[in-house]
Amino acid sequence: MNFEFSEDQLQFRQEIRRFMVNEAPLSKTRAILESSEHLDRTVWQSMQAMGIQNIMSPEQCGGFGLGAYELCISAEEIGRQLAPIPSLGCLYLAQQLLLQCEPSNIRDDALSKIGEGSIGCLVVNIDDHASTDIQLADNMLTGTNELVHNANEADLFICHAKDSQGNQYITLSYRDTSMNTRALSLLDNSCSAGTVTLTQTPALILASGDDCNKILERCLNHAAILLSFEQLGAADSALEMATRYASERSAFGRIIGSYQGIKHKLVDAYTLNQLARVHCYYAAWAMASSPDDVSKAAATAIISSSKAMSFIAKENIQTHGGMGYTWEMDCHLFLKRSRHYAVALGPETHWQQQLSSCLLAHSTC
Repeated sequence: MNFEFSEDQLQFRQEIRRFMVNEAPLSKTRAILESSEHLDRTVWQSMQAMGIQNIMSPEQCGGFGLGAYELCISAEEIGRQLAPIPSLGCLYLAQQLLLQCEPSNIRDDALSKIGEGSIGCLVVNIDDHASTDIQLADNMLTGTNELVHNANEADLFICHAKDSQGNQYITLSYRDTSMNTRALSLLDNSCSAGTVTLTQTPALILASGDDCNKILERCLNHAAILLSFEQLGAADSALEMATRYASERSAFGRIIGSYQGIKHKLVDAYTLNQLARVHCYYAAWAMASSPDDVSKAAATAIISSSKAMSFIAKENIQTHGGMGYTWEMDCHLFLKRSRHYAVALGPETHWQQQLSSCLLAHSTC
């Protein structure tokens, strides 16, 4: 079992990092916060030209057919720049669910459209994916979901629905006049979420029956792993910002990084980041090679990466002192994003319970 990336994958990381630094600097995230938009479509289209949306899509859908490792690497680099793009709703949720479905013309067409730059979203109850308020009757959807990531920008809506007999379905719909989306006000408005209301919306069936819960569970675990890599990248970037400032700023004739109150906190942050990296790499391996370990690996990855990002986002502000609280500094960008991502796929208690269940099941084998 080797958790190191290959030389080709490390070269791929360098190319993605160079691309994201040039195309999605922090100034673009700041510009989004100062506007009424929730994403930078120029960055998204540049990513499409780079082929990032096509990394895991099969070749018959116009994709590269690469594995989980390459998308995990991309997610980490997206996180380093806090890129204002629909990565969570589209790449981590909608696309991952489509990849879990059986190949079909409907599925392949949706994957092709995402690869061409269209935005997808997943209409599902994040906190309890077995339940849904979306009803399916005569291939028409009706109902409301209160929290859907990137719903306002989405062109494709993948929905979890039930019919009057309680049978489950996963469906695909394209935006039309029967849909209504209302944007939610978030702490980090460089991310996007909204309420989706469907009224007799035409639906295409992707999956049905008992397989729906298994597909949704795998999708949410994969999304947690990819989001963990994005948080890992953001945590590393925030730590670099804090370390750089602590190495340059002087107080009372000394570089502030020489004071124990600063350097011990930065070491604590580094330790949390490295622990998160171990869990994220294990989760990437499980996603690529060991489906039986994905549930446990996803829980450990998202718990550890959320803790790491939350800690350094706060300590980055503290390291910058009074200036760190001002709008002029970029520290608040990391704090806002850490608070949003900490609950984006459900509260920490949900993932703690999932991890406990996995460990308990393993101990009784």
